[in-house]
Amino acid sequence: MKKRIILIAFLITSLLFSQEIVFEKDYNQLPFDLRITNSGIYSIASFDVENNAVTFSSFTKEGIFKYEKKGTDFSFLNKKSFAKPVIENIFSASEINDKILIRKNYFNGFSAMRDKGGEISGKNGENITVAVPNRNKLIITSNIEGIKRKITFNFSANLACADLIGIDKNGNLFILVEKYLSDIPLKIERNVYTVAKNGELLSRLLLPDIKYLYTLKDLQIDSDGNLYNLLTYNDKAVIVKWGNLIAKNNSVIKYPDKYYRNKIDCNNYVPTDEITTKVSNNINSIQTAVSRTEALRIGESYALHQYQCKTENLATVDTKAPDGDIVRTPSWLVVGWNARIPYKWGGFNTVAQFDEGLASGKFAGDINTDGVSSYARGVDCSGFVSRCWQLSYHASTRYMPDITTQYSSWDDLKPGDAVHKIGHVRLFVGKNINGSLKIVEAAGRNWDVSYWSYKLSALTAYTPRYYNKMETNYNSQIPELISAELKKNKMVLLKWNCNTTNIAGYRIYFSTNGKSWNKISDETECKTTSAEIAYSGGTAYYRVAGVKNDAPYFSESHWSNVLGVADYSSQKTALIVDGFERESGSWRAEGNPFAVKYGNALKRLSQNFISVKNSEIINGTFNLTDFDFVFWILGDESTVDETFSATEQTLVKNYLADGGNLFVSGSEIGWDLDHKGNAADKEFYNKYLKAKYISDDASFPSVAKGVNGTALEGCNLNFGQTYEEDYPDEIGVQNGSTLCMKYLNGKGAGVQFIGNFENSEKYGGLIYLAFPLETTADDTDFNQVIKKSVAYYNSKPVAVNEKSISLLTFTLNQNYPNPFNPSTTIEYSIPKVTNVRVTVYDILGKEVAILVNKRQTCGNYKIQFNASNLPTGIYLYKITAGDFVDIKKMLLVK
Repeated sequence: MKKRIILIAFLITSLLFSQEIVFEKDYNQLPFDLRITNSGIYSIASFDVENNAVTFSSFTKEGIFKYEKKGTDFSFLNKKSFAKPVIENIFSASEINDKILIRKNYFNGFSAMRDKGGEISGKNGENITVAVPNRNKLIITSNIEGIKRKITFNFSANLACADLIGIDKNGNLFILVEKYLSDIPLKIERNVYTVAKNGELLSRLLLPDIKYLYTLKDLQIDSDGNLYNLLTYNDKAVIVKWGNLIAKNNSVIKYPDKYYRNKIDCNNYVPTDEITTKVSNNINSIQTAVSRTEALRIGESYALHQYQCKTENLATVDTKAPDGDIVRTPSWLVVGWNARIPYKWGGFNTVAQFDEGLASGKFAGDINTDGVSSYARGVDCSGFVSRCWQLSYHASTRYMPDITTQYSSWDDLKPGDAVHKIGHVRLFVGKNINGSLKIVEAAGRNWDVSYWSYKLSALTAYTPRYYNKMETNYNSQIPELISAELKKNKMVLLKWNCNTTNIAGYRIYFSTNGKSWNKISDETECKTTSAEIAYSGGTAYYRVAGVKNDAPYFSESHWSNVLGVADYSSQKTALIVDGFERESGSWRAEGNPFAVKYGNALKRLSQNFISVKNSEIINGTFNLTDFDFVFWILGDESTVDETFSATEQTLVKNYLADGGNLFVSGSEIGWDLDHKGNAADKEFYNKYLKAKYISDDASFPSVAKGVNGTALEGCNLNFGQTYEEDYPDEIGVQNGSTLCMKYLNGKGAGVQFIGNFENSEKYGGLIYLAFPLETTADDTDFNQVIKKSVAYYNSKPVAVNEKSISLLTFTLNQNYPNPFNPSTTIEYSIPKVTNVRVTVYDILGKEVAILVNKRQTCGNYKIQFNASNLPTGIYLYKITAGDFVDIKKMLLVK
């Protein structure tokens, strides 16, 4: 009887929670090659199922491929039912991964959401947090459509990490939950929790341990709450569809036996071969203690480093080096400036050695793993970690167990420790809010040194380890530098925020270029969250670190963001506003350093400046109207972070109306204000930023060019290099502005405007770029944009005073002298920004000269006409300015 009841219950569950295969293909039938490296097996990065199509993205620039369904049956088992793969577009690897990594929200209409380590921001203003504070608790907080909720689940000390999969049309949440089965060896159980709006757990689906490929996304939902699971076996990819997981069920739902082929994990198939270095028996004994903070800072220097490649530094195809080894450099490198040190098989170069190698003609990296070439420069995984640990030798991953100690729990990991297996090693930076691990590594994933996040299920062959000479403690209380102000007494006043719990004091670091840093004050001198520093002239940058009161260690935190000042006795002063608050966006490292780029550009112009966080503008500590130029950094700050808050909008309006000059750069401003904003946001965007939002995700490739005849003519740059930029806005002109930059595909990337803002009698200046300018690796290109912008602001008409501008009318004056030989002056006035064309004709109506043909701001203008190549006679000169047209005669007498 009992067996019968169990059987009936199983049959009911099977009928209730249906599953079917909707896609199945051998890898040799897919458009992506398998790429097996020490760090993983790469091919399909992520997938998407929607309507009549299955879409895949790769880890390479092969692009995004779509298969369309044929007929009415949603089955992809018959290969004849497939359309040929179609390349939707070609993107960089980083762009591909993020374009299809969105989380979907179908509640009250579709919205795409981006998930950065458990902090999810939506295109409709959603704000969801999936937090794993410890192994016992999962806390989900959400703000969707103005409805705030908090849901808590308790666990038996086995919770590892969690993530949002998506939200269906009824508001049900689908959550990936990973649990520890054991720490060492690491074994993880993966579940999908379906959670109702009220927080009730509706069902729990146990996922099989099948993951031959390393994928960035293997789960998604549709609007009806159907779940799609990409299973990657060692010979094929399968997509399984689960239906009705929103039905209430107290039992764990399991896959049928046919889906299991034992445990399949990519980490069990990757090679462990590597380059080994002979190590002296006594070398370990002479290593000195290593600071965790210094390990992180060295890692950051590799991920941030900018360098220039020439043609001879690149080998886009297999190339025989002079030593006979075959070399291939990463495909993302370009001739010109790049960022991030590339991967090099067997590499153990410092940043300085890398630069010296490129200068002498060596290759930038080498992703060919068949041999080690002495004609390439870069780092491999163990070479990178060895440098972060300040080892004097290249410790291979096979040797690292001899100089490290394994933790018994993954919870014991501290910044600067290793996530290690024989064949690959990663440097641990910290934990994301959802329990996943933030890592910096040199790996085959992108063939560079980059920051990434990994769920525990992706690390099953790894162990947590600490270097035996590593300092024990670490301070995670990182300050935020909020202002650097140059006072009249030639002192620089620094202010910062910090969690002061058990803080002994602070260390202040100084730099003249934003690259080389020296400690100028320590915790014995600096006890409070502000300090006055003597100013010695020129450009000065500052960073602050907190020091924990844990004697005898006095552990130092990673350093803060960068702010700086400069005084070159110029008549005008600039303000750099760091409004980049988004800690979970494309910039993944600690401490935003990008005020340095703006400061260095202004330094080249001998321009005075100070710098602050936008919070200091909001609270009124600094007044925008005190500054001649304002440079506002917004990065990829989006809706959930507010690009310009209501208070900031009011302050910027007043500044521009008062005749100020604003330069603003950011990739999500149009989306936030014009597309998703309220009426006030739209008005600010249209009337004060003088732009119209057209579309999200505007650019491929990531190149922007200045428009001829505008302030930024001749400015050409690559962006998305110092950090990824995946969604630059496409914008258009509005209320008298002019397109000053376009993406390579011709879409609008920036606008300029000089003139009256609303009813002001004064005229202000604006340049707004719809991508983060700081993501270009070429500082020369960056500096050119800032130089031309300042020149544009300084080009405001000076022939009339500001109060008389509103009294101007369209006028074309008589030339003087008249008659003339061979030159004469023509004057005209325009009362508003408009397109102006001034031409000269002979008495028969033939056009003989074009004197002006461009958009001009309101003011009085003078132009010279030289007729040395024309014969004596009567000539006509004509002005066309908007709807205004006028013609006058002049006489040339030779």
